[in-house]
Amino acid sequence: MIAWFIYVSNLKGYFSLYFVGLTVYRQFLIYENLVTEAKGLGERTRYYNYTSAIVMGTIIMVLILIASNIFLLFIPMDRMNDKIHSYVPVNDNIRSNFRSLTNSKIFSFNSTMYAPNDNLLGGPIIDRDYSVVMRVKADEGGMYLRGRVKNIYDGSQWLTDFEIFHNNIDFDVEIPEEHLEELLLYPETIATRTIFSPYKYYNSSFKKDIIYGNEDSVVYRKSTRNINLERYSIKHIKPEFIYLYDKLPDEIKENYLDIPSIGLIQTRALTTRITLGIEDPYEKMKTIERYLRDNYRYTLNTKEIDANDDFVESFLFDEKQGYCTYFATSLAVMGRMANVPTRYVEGFITSNLLDYEGYYEVSANRAHAWVEAYIEGQGWVRFEATPAYLNGDEIVSTDTFTDSLESDNGITGITDEERYLEKDDDEFDVADDYNKITATDIVIILLYLALVIGMILLILSKVKRLRHDVHNGDETEKIKNRILYLLSMCLLVDDDIDTSMLPKAVIMKNADLLELEMGADIIKIIDESLYSNKIFTQEEFELFDAYFRLFESQIKKKVTSVAHFLNKVILNNLYHKDYYL
Repeated sequence: MIAWFIYVSNLKGYFSLYFVGLTVYRQFLIYENLVTEAKGLGERTRYYNYTSAIVMGTIIMVLILIASNIFLLFIPMDRMNDKIHSYVPVNDNIRSNFRSLTNSKIFSFNSTMYAPNDNLLGGPIIDRDYSVVMRVKADEGGMYLRGRVKNIYDGSQWLTDFEIFHNNIDFDVEIPEEHLEELLLYPETIATRTIFSPYKYYNSSFKKDIIYGNEDSVVYRKSTRNINLERYSIKHIKPEFIYLYDKLPDEIKENYLDIPSIGLIQTRALTTRITLGIEDPYEKMKTIERYLRDNYRYTLNTKEIDANDDFVESFLFDEKQGYCTYFATSLAVMGRMANVPTRYVEGFITSNLLDYEGYYEVSANRAHAWVEAYIEGQGWVRFEATPAYLNGDEIVSTDTFTDSLESDNGITGITDEERYLEKDDDEFDVADDYNKITATDIVIILLYLALVIGMILLILSKVKRLRHDVHNGDETEKIKNRILYLLSMCLLVDDDIDTSMLPKAVIMKNADLLELEMGADIIKIIDESLYSNKIFTQEEFELFDAYFRLFESQIKKKVTSVAHFLNKVILNNLYHKDYYL
């Protein structure tokens, strides 16, 4: 509980190991107590088998571990952690890394504090983090580095139509060097396959055969191993030349104009009012941008979201304050209402100040969301509606946008981007990469497998021993063993057995309880087996064996087959040779 409270990662694995040890130790104590109690009563203890305790412990252990892991799949752990922190914020200084940085794949805003409610937009942000995510060598600061782009707004989250990434993302024409600009990126704490780049990406220092991209110029690199924090360079088209190479095909234009068919009535009326009389798409976007910046307040301390309300309507007419996802989403939706194709972009903004080594730092608090709109003759143009803030205090300058947020010790991508990838003849096989089983997964699988195999082997060994005790030997010995087995089975249905009673009397009493007739020939066999040296024939054995099986069948009906099996094999309560003798 303490580890979970302070955000220790891999908590499920630690819990599993702890619970395994705890269960083994607890079952050992149970066994020791049984043996001690038996010695105190003067009973022989050789049939209090430790394997029985371990078998029972193993079954409990496997069931609880499987149930707990299934249960944890449906618990919103991030939301619970953040909710606890909202009530007990003083524990912030003792937290360790909750989100792992070493296994990130494609960058996602879900890994930043701008997504406190997983995929749903909005919600209050409590944490802050100013650790350095990456450093950038560039000619200027304040650059927007794209990580993800989405085009579908459903009222509470952003999704994408362009789920297939292709390896061939080369331009049809060669672009002159004077139209390109180069950046060097040095990841510090973000190990991700995403290639961060300003719009519009051209190429990188990675080999072309491992670079994949989609229609929105989202780019990542394929890797069959863990991503290292390695330096890479990218080249992108300078903004002033983008119009030469940027076209929006008519067949996908509608993908950037769709809005939910239900709701948004007030938003549509507001958009119509503030863009009335404006024909130029660029001026429409600038007008909406200015309206949002001038009339809404920037804050991280928003209200809890209501998934039943439209996010944009709630922000514009109820909340009236928020952070980058609020402003960018509203701008994108209102732009579409003004008949301008838009898309929602997430990534980082570099600092405007050089560090002592001449790099522009990108810290965790500079994760950001903005809008790109397609303007005929200009291509995709960036628009920024979020008011400028610095560490929570409003500043005059509007060329820097530093929405404050925290991811624990930096930002990292998470694996939910797998839905972006579909296998195709022209694409790589995702299964060997994005569905890769980690070493931790293998260890956990082997642990469960060992527990299940061990449990099965223990059960089989006990069944084998019981079969040996009951079925081995000649007819005389097998009859005697069956009599002892009948005596132990009587304990399952009769709580009032006096151990001073003769074995014959115990069996007869329980035969009456089971409504089972016990003939004189069976009584005679019991007496002769226990109190004489008679050698029984095959016919006599078969007669008693038939009665033994009938008795056991009635016992099973009385206590159920499951209870009989548990007592016979798991709890080792049946067939104690020396109980009455």
